[in-house]
Amino acid sequence: MEVEPVPLGQLLQRSTETVRLALDAEYSEVTVRLNGNGAKLRRKVRGAEIASESRYLARAGQLILSRIDARHGAVALLPDSLDGAVVTNDFPLFDFNIARVIPEYLSLVIKAEEFVELCKRASKGSTNRVRIKEDLFLALTIPLPSLDEQRRIVAKVHEAMGALDRAATFHAQTVADFDRLLIALAHRDDLTDDQKRERGWRKLRLGDVMHLDLDPVKVDPSEDYPNLGIYSFAKGLFEKPPISGLATSAAVLNRVQSGQFIFSRLFAFEGSYGYVSADFDAFYVSGEYPTFTCNPNECRAEFVFAHFKPERIWQSLSAKSKGLGLRRQRVQPPAILAHEAWVPPMPEQERIAEVLTAQRRFTATDTFQRDADALRRSILSKAFRGEL
Repeated sequence: MEVEPVPLGQLLQRSTETVRLALDAEYSEVTVRLNGNGAKLRRKVRGAEIASESRYLARAGQLILSRIDARHGAVALLPDSLDGAVVTNDFPLFDFNIARVIPEYLSLVIKAEEFVELCKRASKGSTNRVRIKEDLFLALTIPLPSLDEQRRIVAKVHEAMGALDRAATFHAQTVADFDRLLIALAHRDDLTDDQKRERGWRKLRLGDVMHLDLDPVKVDPSEDYPNLGIYSFAKGLFEKPPISGLATSAAVLNRVQSGQFIFSRLFAFEGSYGYVSADFDAFYVSGEYPTFTCNPNECRAEFVFAHFKPERIWQSLSAKSKGLGLRRQRVQPPAILAHEAWVPPMPEQERIAEVLTAQRRFTATDTFQRDADALRRSILSKAFRGEL
């Protein structure tokens, strides 16, 4: 495939269409997102609130550029939803020379890392006032194939990106399926109470099968303490920066142990519950994170965590808690221990533990998003170089 180096000035023409602003009219303002993520509505504003008598008028399909953030990939095509929006001189607009370039093709090129690098080199100014000048932008040169080749490349990129989107959807469904399976196993909503009893389930207070188990450690100012947080919506634990013994105001921290159930008193209302796996053994938390140990012959913490995954469970606990407003309703350990649950026989709890382990391994080795992002960048780079 033959490509010709062509300056953008031969492909784009600056639009200078303006509109005189009416004080009582409402206008849409535009912002351009970084990293090739498109243009979007910034805000709706009355003409009286705009500090000028006129603005540039944006048309759907035009190319818009952020002078300040072009070096970070803030270049985009305007979608239909922003037709008629207004912009300042910091967001120059361009019409396409469709005799030379297909807008859809250029919309791919401007997302390539090579193009962003060109914008970065063309941007001038001090650290916080770097702007790309219009003449330098239009002087940027890109490899340009024929119109037929542009159409072929656009179709090929759309096909590849569509396949990646479908793979991303399938991947997200797989992650969600783990949670659905854990909830189904921990609650067995398909069974009646009598059927659960026949299968060996027992309706108990959690305090009958586990107990509050804190391991307080006096803070040493010379030490740093590995720290963890708990995701909302029962998504598990994550590592946080260590707690500095010198910087913390806490005199005592609690050391957690693998195999425990843990929750956040403050954020229990939005599902901040977790299971302490071996990865987080001997991490430290503040008193806001109570931990519980299960009686080994009656309960597994993996089951307790799975039991707390449905929103209806943590919402019911929060509703019983005291506080000023929903976001200040701390759930206290006695409320957890008083909570009634159907507890399955140990073999079924062990199956839940196996599923949770499989989910953790899947998440830990999950490189899908990173690989997909790298593949998208590679496809766009090949499109930029005319190698597809």
